[in-house]
Order: sequence, then structure tokens, then C-alpha cells
Amino acid sequence: MCLSLDWCHTGSKNQIAPSHSDGLISVVDVGQAKTVVLLSAEVHEFETWTTSYDCWDPELLHSGADDSHFCAWDLRQGFDSPIFWNCKGHHMQVCSIQSNPEIENMLIMGSYDENVRLWDKRMMQSPVMRFELGLGGVVWRLKWHPFDHGLILAGCMHNVLW
Repeated sequence: MCLSLDWCHTGSKNQIAPSHSDGLISVVDVGQAKTVVLLSAEVHEFETWTTSYDCWDPELLHSGADDSHFCAWDLRQGFDSPIFWNCKGHHMQVCSIQSNPEIENMLIMGSYDENVRLWDKRMMQSPVMRFELGLGGVVWRLKWHPFDHGLILAGCMHNVLW
């Protein structure tokens, strides 16, 4: 079962990256007459809740899962080895990852633990900031505001907050 997907449309690249309930992530070329699976591998032990392309580098794909891990993958190297992997930054499942369209090295992540964490891709050992806002359950999805990149929309289990 597909749990999320992200779209990458830059230049000649027209791909989607679905995450799956069995720990798989895939990269699918949808820009041709026939859809082609370019990459697919089981990269997490349990459900992979999210994939997201990095808005600064379309060859970089992030994934987060039920195993509380999040990873980044260089698609030119495939899914053999992540370029970074963190298993201690979240206490529970990682459900949402988004790169900031205005600040190159900034990632925001949401988790089952009801927290939102801000990360710097140059220092992935621990988050730069953790927001404990009582968000009302699992932080399923996060989106940066399209015009004010200091604002984030959080879709939570029991709430939606700006």
C-alpha cells in the first residue's frame, strides 16, 4: 500500500517517489509514454510513512518511517547506502519531511511523538530546534507556506495548525 508520494518535475526529470507500507521506497519515471520504475528497495524495517525530494537537489530523496529512522538517498547511487541516516533524532515514527524552499540546508520533520523538529542537513546528529506545541496527535504532514517560508502548516491527527 502506498502511504505517501512526492513529485519531482525539473527540466527533463518527471518522477514520483512513493513510500510503501512494507518499508519500500521507489522512484518512478512518469515523464515518458510508459511509466518505468527506476529504483525500488526496502530501506526501512517497517512502514515508510514519507518520502520527499529535496527542493534544492532533485537527486536527493528523504525518507522517514515507523522504525523512527529518517534517511537521505542520493538517487545517482541508488538505495544501497544512505548519505545520512539518523535513528536517534525522533522518539517515535517519522511521518513528514520537507526541505525549506528559501533556506537551502533546512529540513522540517513531523513525528508520532507530536513534535516538529527543525534540522540542518550539515549537522544531522541532533535537531537545531524542537517544537513541543501540543499539536494534537501525530504530525502527519508538514508544508511550508508558499509565500512566507517562516510559516508551516501542520496536519495533525486531531488538529490543523498554522
